[in-house]
Amino acid sequence: MKIIYLYVENWRLAWNQKKLRIKALAYFSAFIIISVITLPYFKYIELRTGYQLDDPLLNVIPARDFSKLIFILMYGIAFVNVLFLLKDPTRFIKYLQIYSFVIFARLFCILFTPLEAPIGVIPLEDFIIYGKEVITKDLFFSGHVSSLFLLYMIANNRVLKYINLAITLVVSFLILAQHIHYTVDIVVAPAIVWAIFSIVTKRQNASATVK
Repeated sequence: MKIIYLYVENWRLAWNQKKLRIKALAYFSAFIIISVITLPYFKYIELRTGYQLDDPLLNVIPARDFSKLIFILMYGIAFVNVLFLLKDPTRFIKYLQIYSFVIFARLFCILFTPLEAPIGVIPLEDFIIYGKEVITKDLFFSGHVSSLFLLYMIANNRVLKYINLAITLVVSFLILAQHIHYTVDIVVAPAIVWAIFSIVTKRQNASATVK
């Protein structure tokens, strides 16, 4: 009960700050918009003709289905991290802000890099993102890897931080082993998250210094 009270009290105090309240509403809204448009967007992307890349790494990895394991690792660690983040409203809102920017960047990149699914792809089963649809062309860059790496970047608990990193590496390998993404999709994802995280953090620090 004390933990629940602490969470509620932290959010009550945060909600009394007008600037923080506006940011919270803005990025909660962005998250909802993303949730609504993502699947129809992916269904449109799936209809396009793209380029088939030659990936030397995938060529030597036999494809196997790890959908269930990816799902468990992905959403299990996400749930744990959200519990930690909700304790600190400012940090949780920062997470939503960066997550929104990362996803919009991903949708933009996918639009301008039409790719065919890797040879031997076993479509990922993820009812939260894809529902019952078979989506294989949402490629550059990986949404799963970028989401997990963001959890690593945002976590301030040392143990959880490195658990996040370990799971990011494991899921990256499983995604490649299932031929869901090209190697470049996996490698670029953390770089984009790091860049967006750095920009947002520097701007927030600069704003705090001005005050």
